[in-house]
Amino acid sequence: MEQKRRPNFTNEELEILTVGVEKRAKLLFGSLSGATTGAMKQKGWEGVTGEVNAVGGHGRSVAEIKKKWVYRKSETENKMASVKREQQKTGGGENESEEVSDMDSRILGIMGEVCVVGIEGGIA
Repeated sequence: MEQKRRPNFTNEELEILTVGVEKRAKLLFGSLSGATTGAMKQKGWEGVTGEVNAVGGHGRSVAEIKKKWVYRKSETENKMASVKREQQKTGGGENESEEVSDMDSRILGIMGEVCVVGIEGGIA
């Protein structure tokens, strides 16, 4: 029996995913401690999933939402690395990198610029 492919995420679902993660970033990506447990993180992801499903109506699972976030984050890292590479080229000419969208900038804000740019001055 073949499993049907899920529909692509809509722009509206991606926007809600970004906003939901933005609101809960400290909970979702903070370290585990007495104040933050794995169950609390799971509830945070369930909240994001509920918001995305309220808009899209595709009944996506927490695992699908997490996977999409990881993919979006990776996509943004690659795009930002490409922009940095283009800026460091010599010889003039036009910048050939993709334009950075508002959503990419917001995802970068959640991740932290160090993830993409690196540590200023390197590690001594």
